Amino acid sequence: MKLYHDPFSAPARAVRCFMLDEGMTFEEQVIDLMSGDHFGEGYDAVNPNRQVPVLVDGEFHLTESAAILKYLADKFHSSAYPQGLRARARVNETMDWFNTGFLFNFVYCLVYTSILPDFTSMNAISRADIEHMGAVKSRKYLDVLDRHMLAGHDYLCGDEITIADYHGAALANMGTAVDFDFTRYPNVTAWLARMSDRPGWEPSFAAFNGFVAAMRMEPERMKALLATHP
Repeated sequence: MKLYHDPFSAPARAVRCFMLDEGMTFEEQVIDLMSGDHFGEGYDAVNPNRQVPVLVDGEFHLTESAAILKYLADKFHSSAYPQGLRARARVNETMDWFNTGFLFNFVYCLVYTSILPDFTSMNAISRADIEHMGAVKSRKYLDVLDRHMLAGHDYLCGDEITIADYHGAALANMGTAVDFDFTRYPNVTAWLARMSDRPGWEPSFAAFNGFVAAMRMEPERMKALLATHP
């Protein structure tokens, strides 16, 4: 198997962390998104969307991190993707939840607006409107995550880790890039701490953490933004 990934891609980090935790043997190819490797000649044959991650298993190419996690868990009979009908449905539901409202409002509107050139180069008023929406709606999703999804147990779907935790934690961890204060969400904070103790976390997140330390946005601006949207 071969994994095409970029250490700065949250979905790619989720897949790589899971593969390392499960002790899978695989070849790696780093696709540097910042340098435009995904637009290089021939990469469209790997993924016509020119994104990461991509898993290549023989002649089989698979894109989309959630699909890759499910495929790998089934291929290697991992307990992180339970077989029971309702247990598996809960994992699927949770991954879809992160891929929709949470991803859009927290990651795109609140985080990416501060760190990605496509957003930082926008008209200031347009960018402020997007950040405002992200700040308001992210509160809703984080409240649900903290008070319901993680209430009373260690992981998203119960007391045992599932692929939904890898997927969701990688997205929630994007908040570190903008110095997001999770202390208002104690269950989220504890869950992220548990995930960061996984053996595959450090090798998968080290490069991103270095980027965050070097280029974190002005903390006071984020605090001021969130303070206006209690």
